[in-house]
Amino acid sequence: MTESVEQLVVGARNHRNNEEWLRAASLYQKALTQQPQHTEALIGLAQLAFQLSQWQESRRLCLHILDLHPKHVEVWMLLGAVHEAEDSLSAAIQDYQTILSFDPQQGRAQLQLGRCLVLAGQTNEGLKHLLKATSLLPQSVDAYYALGLCYHIKQMPGPSLEAFLRTIEINPTFLDGYLTIADLLAEQRRWADARKILQQAESLFPESTLVLDKLAAVFLQMGDVEDAISCVQDQIELEPGNLRPFLNLSMMAQLEQDWELALEVCQKMVEHAPQRWESHYHLGSVLDVLNRTDEAKQSYKQAITLGPDVWRPYNNLGYLLLAEQTPEAFVKAAAAFEAAIERSDQDEPAPRYNLALAKANLGDRDGAIALCVASLSNTSPSHDLYASIQQLHDSLSA
Repeated sequence: MTESVEQLVVGARNHRNNEEWLRAASLYQKALTQQPQHTEALIGLAQLAFQLSQWQESRRLCLHILDLHPKHVEVWMLLGAVHEAEDSLSAAIQDYQTILSFDPQQGRAQLQLGRCLVLAGQTNEGLKHLLKATSLLPQSVDAYYALGLCYHIKQMPGPSLEAFLRTIEINPTFLDGYLTIADLLAEQRRWADARKILQQAESLFPESTLVLDKLAAVFLQMGDVEDAISCVQDQIELEPGNLRPFLNLSMMAQLEQDWELALEVCQKMVEHAPQRWESHYHLGSVLDVLNRTDEAKQSYKQAITLGPDVWRPYNNLGYLLLAEQTPEAFVKAAAAFEAAIERSDQDEPAPRYNLALAKANLGDRDGAIALCVASLSNTSPSHDLYASIQQLHDSLSA
């Protein structure tokens, strides 16, 4: 028994709700075989094509539907989304403007047009549409979030914060709202307020490592090291294999020039993950800054043992050996840099520059110059090391 068009469309709709995209597409196509201009089936296929990132097919179907129904809001909205996905912002703006030309009270079109105008750098014009969107869609988290971003771009922190606060008032479980508010308060160095909003978020999302990560940063800025480390430990319990919380806290401590805290964090990282090369590598980096050279070398050697295919520990070990300024150390440093080069990308200048220094100290002037020439050809002039490589080349060539 042949299914009717309506039965096929209902079946396709059910498959879409269950995220069974290919089955849904098959039923829509069967429906179109019986009724080629069936609007819902055409829209369904266009939406499926969009969900499957088939932009060209989705756009083709949208244009076909609009030939049949020139004022179909949903299809114009979908076409705008397709153009955005294709990075054709100007075309998307035109799509949303078309909707508003025949339906100025279409809130979603106001929102998308305002958002696209802001992305296109037309913030003042975008702001007008976003304000209109929030008046038409007073319970829309997306509208107020976009408005908050627009105000932030315009460097209007007060209205920006007010808009973001509205998002979590509308939806108290909107995590991005809490995180963005915390970022905005941190920019204003309102650490106590940032802590308060993040603690609210933590109570709602106790397993969010993003919340804990930001909360650790705020505690550190407030001088509360104990609570900062506690947040890191909570993150580790949630993601035992993730070293990022340790690295983030260590980096924050380094930015604050608190090397003792950075050392404590890296030591805890080694205790937590002694089998990871990264733990020993980062501990070595901090020990190096603290001039605890012998311990730093041991950490780098352990990192090499655990991560023999990674170039950075070889490079850092070689750099410490190079600083000893003895012929024996120069030979060992050159070997370390050669091992680093074997494991690094061709456009990575650090081990090549360091090997050139080692060769120069060993009296291999031609070899050092050749390394400088190769590095200069593979290194962007904007790279931090480019000027140093050029200077070494020029001094050796004089």
